[in-house]
Amino acid sequence: MKQVRTAAVRLMAAGAWLWLAQGARADTSVSPSSLTFQATVGGTVAAQSVFVTASSGTQYTVRVNISSGDTQWVTVSPSGKLKGSQKLTVSVQTAGLTVNTYQASVRISFGNENTTSVPVTLVVSALSSGGGSGDGGGGTGSTSGYKVIGWNDLGMHCMDGQDYSVFAVLPPYNTIHAHVIDNQGTLLTSDTGYTVTYEAVQDPLTSTINTTSAAKTNFWQYAAKLGFGALSPDVGLKGYAMPGANNTPQAMTFSVSDNTWVATGIPVLPYADAAAAPYPVNYFPMMRLKVKNSLGTVVATTDIVAPTSDEMTCSACHASGTGTAAAQPAGGWVNNPNPARDVKLNILRKHDDRFQATQLFQAAASQVGYSTSGLEATAAAQPILCDNCHASNALSLAGVTGVQPLTAAMHSLHANAVDPVTNQTLDTSTVRDSCYRCHPGPKTQCLRGAMGSLKTSTGANAIECQSCHGNLSNVAVATRQGWLDEPNCQSCHTGTAVTNSGQIAYTTVFSSTGVVRQAQDMTFATNPNTPSSTLSPYRFSKGHGGLQCEACHGSTHAEYATTVVNDNVQSTNLQGHAGMVAECTACHASVPGTVTGGPHGLHPIGTSWVSTHQNVAETSGTAGCQLCHGTDYRGTILSRVQADRTMAGKTFPSGTIIGCYSCHNGPNGGD
Repeated sequence: MKQVRTAAVRLMAAGAWLWLAQGARADTSVSPSSLTFQATVGGTVAAQSVFVTASSGTQYTVRVNISSGDTQWVTVSPSGKLKGSQKLTVSVQTAGLTVNTYQASVRISFGNENTTSVPVTLVVSALSSGGGSGDGGGGTGSTSGYKVIGWNDLGMHCMDGQDYSVFAVLPPYNTIHAHVIDNQGTLLTSDTGYTVTYEAVQDPLTSTINTTSAAKTNFWQYAAKLGFGALSPDVGLKGYAMPGANNTPQAMTFSVSDNTWVATGIPVLPYADAAAAPYPVNYFPMMRLKVKNSLGTVVATTDIVAPTSDEMTCSACHASGTGTAAAQPAGGWVNNPNPARDVKLNILRKHDDRFQATQLFQAAASQVGYSTSGLEATAAAQPILCDNCHASNALSLAGVTGVQPLTAAMHSLHANAVDPVTNQTLDTSTVRDSCYRCHPGPKTQCLRGAMGSLKTSTGANAIECQSCHGNLSNVAVATRQGWLDEPNCQSCHTGTAVTNSGQIAYTTVFSSTGVVRQAQDMTFATNPNTPSSTLSPYRFSKGHGGLQCEACHGSTHAEYATTVVNDNVQSTNLQGHAGMVAECTACHASVPGTVTGGPHGLHPIGTSWVSTHQNVAETSGTAGCQLCHGTDYRGTILSRVQADRTMAGKTFPSGTIIGCYSCHNGPNGGD
């Protein structure tokens, strides 16, 4: 049977920070490190950007070098002699090109032979529509109109690190989800005819890959003794495995509860592949998701982050010799030569000081099979799982009756601990640095999303951990369910420009000390009673088209756009710019003809709306416009452009607030 073949061009962007080599200034960088484009042959291709960061006095020359192809198929603007930081727009023209792979580069020369090249790849491929099989290339792409959007559920997963021989708080455990959207822009609600897999991929931040975990930690040596069963190397608690040394694609499972493909508990570590230890540290390793149809043809791919950190550390206070006096055990520091074991043994010795003689400890130890002589004595024979006694929703373990849940125990006990850096109690701290003493962390900086990077007029962080979670005492409240009782979106995003709780958005969920703000309007609210009664965390909520909120806005703590380039790869590839997925064509083949049918009641954005909005205003009135553009029609934070745009002959940089006065003399005026 004759196959009908359609030529297509595939473009993926592999964003990265590439520090200039050969003696270039240390404060000069180029991002991304490479570009790859996607479009139908003869069609248009969305331009992409290269960012040059340089001091104002730094001069350089930008030019394009075509390595293959008979036409000037790639251009860059601005080019020539430039100075200081610049955004370079790289454009590709497919006219006259045949099915092939074309190479070029954007060359940035700083003089004295200090040159950085950003490779530009144009892959012109043929897609079979009459059967057969194929394998997708890299990056986020589709030659079939299908899209896959993936994400990690928490934005950062913590684990104990390389040593589990003393005790464990959290095992290697990373969960990823994926939505598949068909070529009509509709969410797939069944896995019939489709499979989704994950495999490791080199990331642009560190240029490393993370395929296997087994040799990088002793977790599997102690998994059974910790109570997790006899796990095979590289296999996680829920049966999902690392791709392994051969990077074998691993199948995800469809969940009917949220219409996602999911892989729960992948044992990802923050250590990249290497021939031997020490392994390169990478807190943001990436996985490539591939969607195949029933014929085995790859119809969509995307690259996502599987963030993980070992900076769940206690060494600031509990390391022998350098820890604090308050944390030192009565019997003195352990002084174990292995730093990881040393800190943990000191903690167990201190735990014994406080609790070993109590009736509750004796009963709990007996119940779970630990030595009544203490946890240090127990660890001499077997490793300890903290969650065996202290209930934890992270591992769905019930703990021992009468023993505080782990999150309550940790936060209440340490509320009055003194931060060794600031000499303030942790409970009185109002900045994230105190949280990073224990949570990831000084290097990881897990609070890296749009909220975490928001600044005040003085350059200070506008939102800290405490802005959403409160202080340690708030987190330790006995009635709180750890990992589930979390702040929700509407406590800050209280409504529209017309109906809200005093203002559209706040930088803290608290209306007063310990009192969570109640929203007047539910436009930006999470789903109530999800996943269960009284709960409504963001990570379980869904919205437009049945998509999970995290699919478009990013993971908790890593809302788009983040300060880490790996996080932004997917959104950039889907829509041509980093940030929440806001462009209709990121999912739809064409811009839908709707007025209020978009996310949160939004109309289509971009140039298509320019030619439509006047008719809508004239036929339906402008009251609906006020919801985002304000009662004065001058725009609000809800009407910011999400990327650099040129509309009606005017250019608006990303972040510009749009109102009627941006182009007209008000809602009733002319141009």
